[in-house]
This record gives sequence, C-alpha cells and structure tokens, in this order.
Amino acid sequence: MAIILLVVNALVNRLSVKLPNLRHWIEGTPTLLVLHGAVIPEHMRREGIDDDTMAAALRERGILEVDQVEMAVLGADGCISVVPVDESVRHGKKSIKKPSVSVKNEVING
Repeated sequence: MAIILLVVNALVNRLSVKLPNLRHWIEGTPTLLVLHGAVIPEHMRREGIDDDTMAAALRERGILEVDQVEMAVLGADGCISVVPVDESVRHGKKSIKKPSVSVKNEVING
C-alpha cells in the first residue's frame, strides 16, 4: 500500500511541474482573510475559518484586535500569516531618515 502512495505522489509531482494549472488545483492558493483591519467575511466562510480561530491566530502573535492587522492570509499549507499594522504609519507619523554617509576628501597626487 505504501508503494502505491509513493508512486502516485511521484506521478502527481511530475505532472504538477509540467502542468501549472494542476499544481494550482492540487496545492491551492493563499486566501486573504483580513485587509487594513477589516475581516473579509466571504473569504472566512469559504475557508471555514470562524472568529474564534482568527482571534486565536492573532493572539499567538500578540495582537488583541483585528484593527491592529494590516493583512492576514491563510496559506496553502493551512497556516494563517499575520502582518501587523505599523503604528507610526497608521497615525501618519512615518519619518523618512536620510542615510548617513561620510564623504572623505582625498587629494590625489599625480
């Protein structure tokens, strides 16, 4: 039985390399669950993610409220990736720093 599974797995892997649409169908694609602090209910429903599951994923990353999330994505592997909002950007306080460059004046003796 194990040999059959290995053969089928090898066959599917080879086919998915040659046929990208097959890979997309087999492996799935990431799904956006939260964008700019707003949950996307249709995507949550389609993926079977409830509010408790989302809240747990956010708590694991130290986030208590969904409005603290810039983006949350359910990956093809089933993990929820969370990008928190950068507070300085959210409040319009993002500062742009000029890189410090030291320039040395050298005299070339020729």
